[in-house]
Amino acid sequence: MAKKHDFVLLIPLVVLAMTTIGYGTTDCNNNGIDDAVDISGGYSNDCNGNGIPDECYSNSVPCPLLPCDSQLNDCTVDLVVVFDTSGSMDTNDRGEEIYKKIVFDPGTDSVLETLQDYGVNLNVEVLKIVNYGGDWSGVDWDGNVLSRYGRYIPEMEEIDLLSGGNGLDWNTENWGAATAVIAEYKNRPDLVSDTNLWKPGALHAIAVVTDEGPFRGGNEDNVWHVEHNDWYDENIVRVAASVAKSNDVVVFPILLSNTQNQHGIESFAQSLAQNSAPGSIVLDGESSNFVMNMVNAILATQPCENDCNNNGILDSCDIAVKQCE
Repeated sequence: MAKKHDFVLLIPLVVLAMTTIGYGTTDCNNNGIDDAVDISGGYSNDCNGNGIPDECYSNSVPCPLLPCDSQLNDCTVDLVVVFDTSGSMDTNDRGEEIYKKIVFDPGTDSVLETLQDYGVNLNVEVLKIVNYGGDWSGVDWDGNVLSRYGRYIPEMEEIDLLSGGNGLDWNTENWGAATAVIAEYKNRPDLVSDTNLWKPGALHAIAVVTDEGPFRGGNEDNVWHVEHNDWYDENIVRVAASVAKSNDVVVFPILLSNTQNQHGIESFAQSLAQNSAPGSIVLDGESSNFVMNMVNAILATQPCENDCNNNGILDSCDIAVKQCE
């Protein structure tokens, strides 16, 4: 026979169940909470505003961007691809391989070729950070950040492309400073020639390819980095993100694996993407879906947003609610 206090303890549980999954409610994600409460409380996203949590969608429907019968309307992309050209990028020719995936790979669909197929107007620069390394036979370089845009931003003492090194080889990995310099200089005719300026009305984007930390390539397993680099890494990412956001520049950090601990590198890349202009996202350069992941990331930005399947929902929203993979 149940004791009186046992019965009393059961009453709140019954009441809670009735209020969370009451009559006339739905619980498509089977978490014991009304879907409307999930959405209103911020526990679930509802990208298309139809009252159904995004996680409830099936992902069996083909992606609306693949293929799309109609081309994008007046989408122009002004893209600077910056490569870390340190020695580790030579391993298994992976620096050159990621170049092919982004820019040109005969017989396959690269990011740029796929975007062109969608009718995107492209303006592309492919740069080293400094004129050192990157002696990759299949790469057609347009120069380097140092010679094309300079080494620092005059108003920001934190930014110096050549800081902390005894030679150019140390600075092949200074991708944090390189991001800030490009984002600022291409927006300022007083600092750079007209031919290097961001194109009006275009998506302004920087893709930086690396396997190292943002300041001289340090990471958490490197003793010099632990003792000296933490402040530089954090500060350079903070400033780079601030410059990119203020100039409406989308940043795509593209990470390749490293034999050392990559946790710190990923966190810096995430910080840069999260605090730059909307649409910025970190990409895994070694993913089997890398090409389409980058294509979709660019197509989902505001200048290129589209509804190619004509369902009244923006394509990026279709993707977000898993109507496609």
